[in-house]
Amino acid sequence: MEQRAVDAVGPFLYSLNQVEGPEAVRAFVDVHAPRLVANGDSLEAFMMWGYSAAVTGAVAEARAYAQRLEPAGPEAAGYRGLLALALGDPEGALAEIEITLDNLLEDADAGPARPYRIRMNLERDPMLAPLRTDPRFQALLGRLPPFMGPAR
Repeated sequence: MEQRAVDAVGPFLYSLNQVEGPEAVRAFVDVHAPRLVANGDSLEAFMMWGYSAAVTGAVAEARAYAQRLEPAGPEAAGYRGLLALALGDPEGALAEIEITLDNLLEDADAGPARPYRIRMNLERDPMLAPLRTDPRFQALLGRLPPFMGPAR
């Protein structure tokens, strides 16, 4: 999975929804998701369309986009997790976050800083706030070293 999407696009869409509302999310996604498809990033576009559908109450449409992410397997687990959370399914979100974490930690080319970055994102991403008190989410965080922040 391209972690960039979970790091940047998910929190942006969440914030846009909180500040401007669901219709602003829909308008943004309707402009930018087709560009992603044209550039070959249909997985991120499906997540965006699905999130937009979820926050505007189009649950069946959101689930259809989540199903379109299924064939991508573990690569799209982060996207499916965000959609599960937007659809009010914390169980599904936690399962997909665990798959994402497993894949990211197994990536030998990621470099030594990756676990710290993952933890920082999990601890600070506003979309994940509803999961933070769940013991299973805390167990996932326990698999990562603590993020200490920059040295002063």
